[in-house]
Amino acid sequence: MAEVLLDFISYLRNRGSRVSLSETLDALKVLSFTGYGDREAMKYSLAAVLAKSVEEEEIFHICFDRYFSGRTLSLRDLSLGRERLLRPEAGLSPLTRTLLEGDRMTAAKTLRETVRAMLPNGPQYAFQQALLVRRILEGMGMEALNGDIAMLSMAGSPMSGSTANALRAAGEELEAWVEDQVRRLFEFRGDRPAEEERRYRSVALSRLDARQMDAMKAIIRRIVKRLNDIYWRRRKNWRRGGLDFRKTLRRSVPYGGVPFDVAWKKKRREKADMMVLCDVSQSVRTVVRFFLLFLYSLNEELVRIRSFIFCSNLVEASPVFDRYPPEEAIDRIQSGEGLDIRLSRTDYGQAFRDFKASGMKAVTRKTTVIVLGDGRSNFYDPEAGILREIRDRAKRLIWLNPEIRTFWGTGDSAMKQYLPCCTFARECNTLGHLEGMVHYLLKQ
Repeated sequence: MAEVLLDFISYLRNRGSRVSLSETLDALKVLSFTGYGDREAMKYSLAAVLAKSVEEEEIFHICFDRYFSGRTLSLRDLSLGRERLLRPEAGLSPLTRTLLEGDRMTAAKTLRETVRAMLPNGPQYAFQQALLVRRILEGMGMEALNGDIAMLSMAGSPMSGSTANALRAAGEELEAWVEDQVRRLFEFRGDRPAEEERRYRSVALSRLDARQMDAMKAIIRRIVKRLNDIYWRRRKNWRRGGLDFRKTLRRSVPYGGVPFDVAWKKKRREKADMMVLCDVSQSVRTVVRFFLLFLYSLNEELVRIRSFIFCSNLVEASPVFDRYPPEEAIDRIQSGEGLDIRLSRTDYGQAFRDFKASGMKAVTRKTTVIVLGDGRSNFYDPEAGILREIRDRAKRLIWLNPEIRTFWGTGDSAMKQYLPCCTFARECNTLGHLEGMVHYLLKQ
Protein backbone atom coordinates (compact mmCIF):
# COMPACT_ATOMS: atom_id res chain seq x y z
CA MET A 1 0.00 0.00 0.00
CA ALA A 2 3.00 2.32 0.28
CA GLU A 3 2.97 2.50 -3.52
CA VAL A 4 -0.58 3.95 -3.38
CA LEU A 5 0.61 6.72 -1.05
CA LEU A 6 3.62 7.49 -3.24
CA ASP A 7 1.36 7.73 -6.31
CA PHE A 8 -0.95 10.07 -4.38
CA ILE A 9 1.98 12.28 -3.36
CA SER A 10 3.10 12.39 -6.98
CA TYR A 11 -0.41 13.58 -7.89
CA LEU A 12 -0.23 16.28 -5.19
CA ARG A 13 3.05 17.54 -6.66
CA ASN A 14 1.51 17.63 -10.14
CA ARG A 15 -1.26 19.84 -8.79
CA GLY A 16 1.22 22.38 -7.36
CA SER A 17 1.64 21.22 -3.75
CA ARG A 18 5.24 21.06 -2.50
CA VAL A 19 5.93 17.77 -0.72
CA SER A 20 9.49 17.06 0.37
CA LEU A 21 11.17 13.69 0.93
CA SER A 22 11.06 14.14 4.71
CA GLU A 23 7.32 14.88 4.57
CA THR A 24 6.82 11.74 2.46
CA LEU A 25 8.59 9.70 5.15
CA ASP A 26 6.42 11.36 7.82
CA ALA A 27 3.30 10.40 5.85
CA LEU A 28 4.46 6.77 5.68
CA LYS A 29 5.02 6.76 9.45
CA VAL A 30 1.58 8.27 10.07
CA LEU A 31 -0.13 5.60 7.97
CA SER A 32 1.76 2.87 9.79
CA PHE A 33 -0.28 3.94 12.86
CA THR A 34 -3.65 4.88 11.29
CA GLY A 35 -3.72 2.30 8.49
CA TYR A 36 -5.77 2.58 5.31
CA GLY A 37 -9.10 1.29 6.64
CA ASP A 38 -10.56 4.50 8.10
CA ARG A 39 -10.88 7.00 5.23
CA GLU A 40 -11.48 10.09 7.42
CA ALA A 41 -8.62 9.28 9.81
CA MET A 42 -6.32 8.69 6.85
CA LYS A 43 -7.41 11.96 5.18
CA TYR A 44 -6.86 14.27 8.14
CA SER A 45 -3.69 12.51 9.30
CA LEU A 46 -2.10 12.97 5.87
CA ALA A 47 -3.33 16.58 5.67
CA ALA A 48 -1.54 17.32 8.96
CA VAL A 49 1.86 16.34 7.54
CA LEU A 50 1.51 17.18 3.81
CA ALA A 51 -0.36 20.53 3.76
CA LYS A 52 1.72 23.48 5.00
CA SER A 53 -0.56 26.40 4.12
CA VAL A 54 -4.24 27.20 3.59
CA GLU A 55 -3.71 26.99 -0.18
CA GLU A 56 -1.98 23.60 0.03
CA GLU A 57 -4.67 22.32 2.41
CA GLU A 58 -7.33 23.22 -0.16
CA ILE A 59 -5.33 21.46 -2.91
CA PHE A 60 -4.88 18.42 -0.63
CA HIS A 61 -8.60 17.97 0.09
CA ILE A 62 -9.55 18.29 -3.58
CA CYS A 63 -6.85 15.83 -4.64
CA PHE A 64 -7.67 13.34 -1.86
CA ASP A 65 -11.37 13.25 -2.70
CA ARG A 66 -10.64 12.76 -6.39
CA TYR A 67 -7.82 10.24 -5.98
CA PHE A 68 -9.60 7.96 -3.51
CA SER A 69 -13.06 8.07 -5.11
CA GLY A 70 -12.62 5.69 -8.04
CA ARG A 71 -14.38 2.43 -8.85
CA THR A 72 -13.78 -0.33 -6.28
CA LEU A 73 -13.15 -3.98 -7.08
CA SER A 74 -15.44 -6.17 -4.95
CA LEU A 75 -14.19 -9.70 -5.89
CA ARG A 76 -16.56 -11.59 -3.62
CA ASP A 77 -16.21 -15.37 -3.11
CA LEU A 78 -17.30 -16.94 -6.36
CA SER A 79 -18.32 -20.51 -5.53
CA LEU A 80 -19.02 -22.92 -2.74
CA GLY A 81 -16.38 -25.31 -4.12
CA ARG A 82 -13.66 -22.68 -4.02
CA GLU A 83 -11.27 -24.81 -1.93
CA ARG A 84 -11.38 -27.65 -4.47
CA LEU A 85 -10.75 -25.31 -7.40
CA LEU A 86 -7.84 -23.63 -5.64
CA ARG A 87 -5.87 -26.85 -5.28
CA PRO A 88 -2.68 -26.89 -7.40
CA GLU A 89 -3.88 -29.89 -9.39
CA ALA A 90 -6.86 -27.90 -10.67
CA GLY A 91 -4.44 -26.13 -13.03
CA LEU A 92 -6.14 -22.72 -12.92
CA SER A 93 -4.31 -19.55 -14.01
CA PRO A 94 -2.99 -17.04 -11.44
CA LEU A 95 -5.66 -14.45 -12.37
CA THR A 96 -8.46 -17.00 -11.97
CA ARG A 97 -7.09 -18.01 -8.55
CA THR A 98 -6.89 -14.29 -7.56
CA LEU A 99 -10.54 -13.80 -8.49
CA LEU A 100 -11.63 -16.94 -6.66
CA GLU A 101 -9.75 -15.85 -3.55
CA GLY A 102 -11.26 -12.34 -3.72
CA ASP A 103 -7.75 -10.91 -3.38
CA ARG A 104 -8.13 -7.19 -4.26
CA MET A 105 -4.61 -6.37 -3.08
CA THR A 106 -3.01 -8.83 -5.48
CA ALA A 107 -5.16 -7.55 -8.36
CA ALA A 108 -4.17 -3.94 -7.63
CA LYS A 109 -0.50 -4.89 -7.31
CA THR A 110 -0.60 -6.79 -10.61
CA LEU A 111 -2.17 -3.75 -12.28
CA ARG A 112 0.54 -1.38 -11.00
CA GLU A 113 3.36 -3.74 -12.01
CA THR A 114 1.87 -4.16 -15.50
CA VAL A 115 1.48 -0.40 -15.98
CA ARG A 116 5.03 0.31 -14.85
CA ALA A 117 6.38 -2.34 -17.21
CA MET A 118 4.44 -0.91 -20.15
CA LEU A 119 4.84 2.81 -19.35
CA PRO A 120 8.15 3.28 -17.52
CA ASN A 121 8.01 7.06 -18.13
CA GLY A 122 4.33 7.45 -17.28
CA PRO A 123 1.38 8.22 -19.58
CA GLN A 124 1.90 10.83 -22.27
CA TYR A 125 -0.86 10.76 -24.88
CA ALA A 126 -4.62 10.40 -24.42
CA PHE A 127 -5.00 8.05 -27.40
CA GLN A 128 -2.95 5.46 -25.48
CA GLN A 129 -5.81 4.70 -23.08
CA ALA A 130 -7.79 2.08 -25.04
CA LEU A 131 -4.62 0.31 -26.22
CA LEU A 132 -3.20 0.35 -22.70
CA VAL A 133 -6.37 -1.17 -21.21
CA ARG A 134 -6.22 -4.05 -23.68
CA ARG A 135 -2.51 -4.65 -23.07
CA ILE A 136 -2.93 -4.49 -19.29
CA LEU A 137 -5.71 -7.06 -19.35
CA GLU A 138 -3.55 -9.31 -21.53
CA GLY A 139 -0.61 -8.82 -19.15
CA MET A 140 -2.78 -9.65 -16.12
CA GLY A 141 -3.86 -12.93 -17.75
CA MET A 142 -7.33 -12.22 -19.17
CA GLU A 143 -6.81 -14.74 -21.98
CA ALA A 144 -6.00 -17.51 -19.47
CA LEU A 145 -9.04 -16.49 -17.40
CA ASN A 146 -11.29 -16.85 -20.45
CA GLY A 147 -9.76 -20.30 -21.04
CA ASP A 148 -10.58 -21.36 -17.46
CA ILE A 149 -14.15 -20.07 -17.84
CA ALA A 150 -14.57 -22.11 -21.04
CA MET A 151 -13.15 -25.21 -19.31
CA LEU A 152 -15.52 -24.88 -16.34
CA SER A 153 -18.49 -24.28 -18.66
CA MET A 154 -17.79 -27.54 -20.49
CA ALA A 155 -17.33 -29.55 -17.27
CA GLY A 156 -21.07 -30.22 -17.15
CA SER A 157 -21.69 -30.00 -13.40
CA PRO A 158 -24.05 -27.31 -12.02
CA MET A 159 -21.38 -26.09 -9.60
CA SER A 160 -18.82 -25.66 -12.38
CA GLY A 161 -21.39 -23.85 -14.53
CA SER A 162 -22.32 -21.42 -11.74
CA THR A 163 -18.62 -20.83 -10.99
CA ALA A 164 -17.96 -20.12 -14.67
CA ASN A 165 -20.81 -17.57 -14.75
CA ALA A 166 -19.51 -15.92 -11.58
CA LEU A 167 -15.97 -15.79 -13.01
CA ARG A 168 -17.33 -14.27 -16.23
CA ALA A 169 -19.06 -11.52 -14.21
CA ALA A 170 -15.87 -10.97 -12.17
CA GLY A 171 -13.87 -10.69 -15.42
CA GLU A 172 -16.27 -8.01 -16.70
CA GLU A 173 -15.96 -6.18 -13.38
CA LEU A 174 -12.17 -6.44 -13.59
CA GLU A 175 -12.21 -5.00 -17.12
CA ALA A 176 -14.35 -2.02 -16.02
CA TRP A 177 -12.06 -1.49 -13.02
CA VAL A 178 -8.93 -1.48 -15.21
CA GLU A 179 -10.54 1.05 -17.58
CA ASP A 180 -11.33 3.31 -14.62
CA GLN A 181 -7.82 2.97 -13.20
CA VAL A 182 -6.20 3.81 -16.55
CA ARG A 183 -8.45 6.85 -17.02
CA ARG A 184 -7.50 8.06 -13.54
CA LEU A 185 -3.83 7.35 -14.25
CA PHE A 186 -3.91 9.67 -17.27
CA GLU A 187 -5.87 12.26 -15.32
CA PHE A 188 -3.54 12.23 -12.32
CA ARG A 189 -0.17 11.90 -14.06
CA GLY A 190 -0.77 13.26 -17.53
CA ASP A 191 -0.27 17.02 -17.24
CA ARG A 192 2.35 18.80 -15.22
CA PRO A 193 1.25 22.26 -13.98
CA ALA A 194 3.23 24.11 -16.66
CA GLU A 195 1.88 21.86 -19.43
CA GLU A 196 -1.68 22.23 -18.16
CA GLU A 197 -1.29 26.00 -17.97
CA ARG A 198 -0.08 26.19 -21.57
CA ARG A 199 -2.97 24.00 -22.71
CA TYR A 200 -5.60 26.17 -21.03
CA ARG A 201 -4.05 29.52 -21.95
CA SER A 202 -5.94 29.87 -25.24
CA VAL A 203 -9.18 28.04 -24.32
CA ALA A 204 -12.31 30.22 -24.46
CA LEU A 205 -13.47 30.65 -20.84
CA SER A 206 -17.14 30.52 -21.82
CA ARG A 207 -16.71 26.93 -23.07
CA LEU A 208 -15.30 25.38 -19.90
CA ASP A 209 -17.14 22.46 -18.28
CA ALA A 210 -17.26 21.85 -14.52
CA ARG A 211 -14.04 19.79 -14.39
CA GLN A 212 -12.18 22.37 -16.49
CA MET A 213 -13.46 25.15 -14.22
CA ASP A 214 -11.83 23.44 -11.24
CA ALA A 215 -8.59 23.04 -13.19
CA MET A 216 -8.69 26.71 -14.22
CA LYS A 217 -9.11 27.83 -10.61
CA ALA A 218 -6.00 25.87 -9.64
CA ILE A 219 -4.07 27.39 -12.56
CA ILE A 220 -5.13 30.92 -11.56
CA ARG A 221 -4.00 30.30 -7.99
CA ARG A 222 -0.55 29.33 -9.29
CA ILE A 223 -0.38 32.35 -11.62
CA VAL A 224 -1.48 34.72 -8.85
CA LYS A 225 1.15 33.33 -6.50
CA ARG A 226 3.76 33.90 -9.19
CA LEU A 227 2.54 37.46 -9.81
CA ASN A 228 2.52 38.24 -6.09
CA ASP A 229 6.10 37.00 -5.75
CA ILE A 230 7.32 38.98 -8.77
CA TYR A 231 5.64 42.28 -8.03
CA TRP A 232 6.09 42.13 -4.27
CA ARG A 233 9.86 41.85 -4.77
CA ARG A 234 9.76 44.70 -7.26
CA ARG A 235 7.80 46.89 -4.84
CA LYS A 236 10.41 46.25 -2.14
CA ASN A 237 13.12 47.33 -4.58
CA TRP A 238 11.09 50.39 -5.62
CA ARG A 239 10.62 51.42 -1.98
CA ARG A 240 14.29 50.98 -1.24
CA GLY A 241 15.45 52.81 -4.36
CA GLY A 242 18.99 52.94 -5.68
CA LEU A 243 22.27 53.35 -3.82
CA ASP A 244 22.78 56.83 -2.29
CA PHE A 245 26.50 57.07 -3.01
CA ARG A 246 27.23 60.37 -1.20
CA LYS A 247 25.42 59.46 2.00
CA THR A 248 27.11 56.03 2.00
CA LEU A 249 30.54 57.69 1.72
CA ARG A 250 29.78 60.03 4.64
CA ARG A 251 28.63 57.10 6.78
CA SER A 252 31.77 55.11 5.94
CA VAL A 253 34.18 57.78 7.36
CA PRO A 254 34.14 56.40 10.94
CA TYR A 255 34.99 52.94 9.51
CA GLY A 256 38.03 54.07 7.56
CA GLY A 257 36.14 54.25 4.27
CA VAL A 258 34.66 50.74 4.48
CA PRO A 259 30.93 50.98 3.56
CA PHE A 260 29.50 49.07 6.52
CA ASP A 261 26.42 51.34 6.70
CA VAL A 262 24.85 51.53 3.23
CA ALA A 263 22.32 54.28 2.46
CA TRP A 264 19.54 53.93 -0.12
CA LYS A 265 17.50 56.55 -1.93
CA LYS A 266 13.91 56.35 -0.75
CA LYS A 267 11.18 56.12 -3.37
CA ARG A 268 7.46 56.45 -2.90
CA ARG A 269 5.32 54.35 -5.20
CA GLU A 270 1.56 54.10 -4.80
CA LYS A 271 -0.13 50.74 -5.16
CA ALA A 272 -2.50 50.34 -8.07
CA ASP A 273 -5.86 52.05 -7.50
CA MET A 274 -8.66 50.39 -9.51
CA MET A 275 -12.41 50.62 -9.87
CA VAL A 276 -13.95 47.67 -11.71
CA LEU A 277 -17.43 47.68 -13.29
CA CYS A 278 -18.51 44.14 -14.19
CA ASP A 279 -21.47 42.97 -16.22
CA VAL A 280 -22.82 39.89 -14.41
CA SER A 281 -25.37 38.85 -17.05
CA GLN A 282 -25.28 35.25 -18.25
CA SER A 283 -23.31 35.98 -21.44
CA VAL A 284 -20.15 37.18 -19.68
CA ARG A 285 -20.33 35.74 -16.14
CA THR A 286 -17.52 33.18 -16.62
CA VAL A 287 -14.97 35.79 -17.74
CA VAL A 288 -16.08 38.11 -14.93
CA ARG A 289 -15.64 35.30 -12.40
CA PHE A 290 -12.04 34.60 -13.35
CA PHE A 291 -11.07 38.27 -13.73
CA LEU A 292 -12.34 39.10 -10.24
CA LEU A 293 -10.66 35.97 -8.88
CA PHE A 294 -7.41 37.21 -10.42
CA LEU A 295 -7.67 40.71 -8.94
CA TYR A 296 -8.92 39.82 -5.47
CA SER A 297 -6.33 37.08 -5.01
CA LEU A 298 -3.48 39.56 -5.50
CA ASN A 299 -1.53 40.84 -2.51
CA GLU A 300 -3.30 43.82 -0.92
CA GLU A 301 0.01 45.67 -1.01
CA LEU A 302 -0.05 45.55 -4.81
CA VAL A 303 -3.56 46.69 -5.66
CA ARG A 304 -6.46 48.58 -4.10
CA ILE A 305 -9.83 47.67 -5.66
CA ARG A 306 -13.42 48.87 -5.52
CA SER A 307 -15.77 46.64 -7.46
CA PHE A 308 -19.23 47.33 -8.88
CA ILE A 309 -21.53 44.85 -10.58
CA PHE A 310 -24.43 45.59 -12.87
CA CYS A 311 -27.17 44.07 -14.98
CA SER A 312 -30.41 46.09 -15.00
CA ASN A 313 -28.87 48.42 -12.39
CA LEU A 314 -25.48 48.88 -10.69
CA VAL A 315 -24.47 48.24 -7.06
CA GLU A 316 -21.14 48.20 -5.23
CA ALA A 317 -19.86 44.71 -4.38
CA SER A 318 -16.69 45.64 -2.45
CA PRO A 319 -18.21 44.90 1.00
CA VAL A 320 -18.92 41.31 -0.09
CA PHE A 321 -15.20 40.79 -0.83
CA ASP A 322 -14.34 42.31 2.54
CA ARG A 323 -16.46 39.70 4.35
CA TYR A 324 -15.84 36.53 2.33
CA PRO A 325 -12.95 34.75 0.54
CA PRO A 326 -12.75 35.63 -3.19
CA GLU A 327 -14.40 32.46 -4.56
CA GLU A 328 -17.31 32.57 -2.11
CA ALA A 329 -17.73 36.32 -2.66
CA ILE A 330 -17.90 35.82 -6.44
CA ASP A 331 -20.57 33.13 -6.03
CA ARG A 332 -22.61 35.51 -3.91
CA ILE A 333 -22.40 38.52 -6.20
CA GLN A 334 -23.20 36.47 -9.32
CA SER A 335 -26.31 35.12 -7.62
CA GLY A 336 -27.20 38.59 -6.30
CA GLU A 337 -27.38 37.26 -2.72
CA GLY A 338 -27.59 40.13 -0.24
CA LEU A 339 -27.27 42.80 -2.95
CA ASP A 340 -29.91 45.17 -4.28
CA ILE A 341 -29.32 44.20 -7.91
CA ARG A 342 -31.92 43.41 -10.56
CA LEU A 343 -30.82 40.50 -12.72
CA SER A 344 -33.07 41.17 -15.69
CA ARG A 345 -32.27 42.73 -19.10
CA THR A 346 -28.83 44.33 -19.22
CA ASP A 347 -28.93 48.16 -19.29
CA TYR A 348 -25.48 49.76 -19.60
CA GLY A 349 -26.96 53.27 -19.63
CA GLN A 350 -28.66 52.75 -16.25
CA ALA A 351 -25.47 51.21 -14.87
CA PHE A 352 -23.45 54.29 -15.85
CA ARG A 353 -26.11 56.61 -14.39
CA ASP A 354 -25.98 54.66 -11.12
CA PHE A 355 -22.18 54.85 -11.09
CA LYS A 356 -22.28 58.61 -11.69
CA ALA A 357 -24.54 58.98 -8.68
CA SER A 358 -22.69 56.65 -6.29
CA GLY A 359 -19.07 56.21 -7.41
CA MET A 360 -18.00 59.07 -9.66
CA LYS A 361 -16.74 61.26 -6.77
CA ALA A 362 -14.14 58.62 -5.85
CA VAL A 363 -12.58 58.64 -9.34
CA THR A 364 -9.29 60.61 -9.36
CA ARG A 365 -6.31 61.08 -11.64
CA LYS A 366 -4.73 58.07 -9.90
CA THR A 367 -7.66 55.73 -10.60
CA THR A 368 -7.78 53.11 -13.35
CA VAL A 369 -11.39 52.36 -14.24
CA ILE A 370 -12.05 48.98 -15.90
CA VAL A 371 -15.33 48.03 -17.54
CA LEU A 372 -15.76 44.31 -18.19
CA GLY A 373 -18.71 43.50 -20.41
CA ASP A 374 -19.89 42.86 -23.95
CA GLY A 375 -21.51 46.30 -24.39
CA ARG A 376 -24.88 44.79 -25.39
CA SER A 377 -27.41 47.16 -23.85
CA ASN A 378 -30.64 45.78 -25.39
CA PHE A 379 -31.09 49.00 -27.42
CA TYR A 380 -31.41 51.17 -24.28
CA ASP A 381 -29.70 54.57 -24.21
CA PRO A 382 -25.96 53.66 -23.91
CA GLU A 383 -25.08 56.92 -22.05
CA ALA A 384 -21.70 57.21 -23.79
CA GLY A 385 -21.42 60.79 -22.45
CA ILE A 386 -21.18 59.52 -18.86
CA LEU A 387 -18.47 57.09 -19.91
CA ARG A 388 -16.56 60.04 -21.41
CA GLU A 389 -16.89 61.91 -18.10
CA ILE A 390 -15.41 58.93 -16.26
CA ARG A 391 -12.50 58.81 -18.72
CA ASP A 392 -11.81 62.55 -18.25
CA ARG A 393 -11.66 62.20 -14.45
CA ALA A 394 -9.64 58.94 -14.32
CA LYS A 395 -6.03 58.09 -15.03
CA ARG A 396 -7.24 55.69 -17.73
CA LEU A 397 -10.43 53.90 -18.71
CA ILE A 398 -10.05 50.35 -20.03
CA TRP A 399 -12.81 48.29 -21.60
CA LEU A 400 -12.43 44.50 -21.66
CA ASN A 401 -14.90 42.76 -23.97
CA PRO A 402 -15.32 38.94 -23.96
CA GLU A 403 -16.77 39.01 -27.47
CA ILE A 404 -14.68 38.58 -30.63
CA ARG A 405 -13.84 42.02 -31.99
CA THR A 406 -15.68 41.43 -35.28
CA PHE A 407 -18.97 41.26 -33.32
CA TRP A 408 -18.49 44.67 -31.67
CA GLY A 409 -21.15 47.09 -32.85
CA THR A 410 -23.43 44.41 -34.31
CA GLY A 411 -27.06 44.01 -33.21
CA ASP A 412 -27.66 45.65 -29.81
CA SER A 413 -23.93 46.15 -29.13
CA ALA A 414 -23.08 49.79 -28.30
CA MET A 415 -19.32 49.28 -28.57
CA LYS A 416 -19.04 51.68 -31.53
CA GLN A 417 -20.32 54.50 -29.25
CA TYR A 418 -18.15 53.41 -26.31
CA LEU A 419 -14.82 52.97 -28.11
CA PRO A 420 -14.04 56.73 -28.53
CA CYS A 421 -14.67 57.19 -24.78
CA CYS A 422 -12.06 54.61 -23.68
CA THR A 423 -8.31 54.94 -23.26
CA PHE A 424 -8.23 51.57 -25.00
CA ALA A 425 -10.42 48.48 -25.42
CA ARG A 426 -9.29 44.85 -25.67
CA GLU A 427 -10.82 41.51 -26.50
CA CYS A 428 -10.64 39.43 -23.32
CA ASN A 429 -11.98 35.87 -23.29
CA THR A 430 -9.07 33.53 -22.46
CA LEU A 431 -6.68 32.92 -19.59
CA GLY A 432 -3.85 34.42 -21.67
CA HIS A 433 -5.85 37.65 -22.15
CA LEU A 434 -6.62 37.91 -18.43
CA GLU A 435 -3.05 37.29 -17.31
CA GLY A 436 -1.70 39.77 -19.87
CA MET A 437 -4.09 42.47 -18.64
CA VAL A 438 -3.24 41.87 -14.97
CA HIS A 439 0.48 42.09 -15.86
CA TYR A 440 -0.18 45.40 -17.59
CA LEU A 441 -2.13 46.83 -14.65
CA LEU A 442 0.52 45.86 -12.10
CA LYS A 443 3.35 47.27 -14.22
CA GLN A 444 1.57 50.61 -14.47
